[in-house]
Amino acid sequence: MFIIGTRPEAIKLAPLIQAMLLENNTFKIEVCLSNQHQDMVKGVLRLFEIEAEYVLPPPPKSRKLGELHAWIMTQLDELLTRIQPELVLVQGDTTTALAGAQTAFYHQIPIAHVEAGLRTSRLDLPFPEEANRRLISQLANYHFPPTQQAADNLLREGIAAGNMLLTGNTGIDALKCILLKSVQNPGSTILQLKNKLDTFLSGQLFGLATMHRRENLGEPLDKFCQLLIDLHQQTGLHLVFPVHPNPTIKEKVEASLKDHPGILLLPALAYDVFIWLMQESYLILTDSGGIQEEATVLGKPVLLFRRETERPEGLVSGNVIAIDFDKKEVIQEVVQLQKDQVYYKKRSSKESPFGDGKASERIVQFLKILSS
Repeated sequence: MFIIGTRPEAIKLAPLIQAMLLENNTFKIEVCLSNQHQDMVKGVLRLFEIEAEYVLPPPPKSRKLGELHAWIMTQLDELLTRIQPELVLVQGDTTTALAGAQTAFYHQIPIAHVEAGLRTSRLDLPFPEEANRRLISQLANYHFPPTQQAADNLLREGIAAGNMLLTGNTGIDALKCILLKSVQNPGSTILQLKNKLDTFLSGQLFGLATMHRRENLGEPLDKFCQLLIDLHQQTGLHLVFPVHPNPTIKEKVEASLKDHPGILLLPALAYDVFIWLMQESYLILTDSGGIQEEATVLGKPVLLFRRETERPEGLVSGNVIAIDFDKKEVIQEVVQLQKDQVYYKKRSSKESPFGDGKASERIVQFLKILSS
């Protein structure tokens, strides 16, 4: 059973689910949605032509982490009591992933952790994801680290080498699948967005902006919005900002940026549309985890607005530049990326350290041996 709660989980588990469905003589697959994110998850699964067998009742509207965690565990407890799968698979570091692993552990059901071993140097950054993934590692039976650094992190924590497999990141599998589809058939939504961008940009380059992390709500988000205004005014770079549907983020961003002529606000985009937009961008300003990985395939420089990253491989490749909310530093970096093509090339490598698009195949082979 796959337990999925958020859009990133759905994106990174979809290619693995597809690969396991092809092995229908070996595996029986069931997908459970926790409803942590609702429509956003279902949209990803539709894109990959995956149907969920179980959808938990929507959690309370309160955004308190404790209430969400308790709700998911309560609902999963009843489901796992009835279904008793032989293996539960969770991905990453969300509240759903931790609740799923913890409930499976209470039922003595083995747990496999996809994208295991990511770490920062701070338990509270990012919050609560860093704590979630460390806790899942203590509960999981099988670990699928995406990079050697992630595998080394697990080894240092006492995870046995025989219980893990270095796989690459399944997010790269998903990205390559969608790139292939969108090139063959871009779809009406992408074509509509292209027309909108053509009108907004008039042939100019643009930066893609996103922000959604819990630790960046409040004052950091205020600073980010002002930075985008200053960036356009001082560099001329147009900015496109798909706004996360979290009401706290949406209200703040729209109040600050809605009427700015150099900034185009968009609603949250479907995964394939967002990937197309990343491809079209000149550079990216974000606090996202997945974008750090995807940018190394697409060859895009990323200005990362986070104090710590669990994906240091992007820093080493040169694509990701860890940066603070300092206006002078951000503008200097953007100006250099605009004017110095040698520097831009250095910051836009397409040699991804995060995987080759075959992570799902490796995990399937591991699980086939496990089940034999």
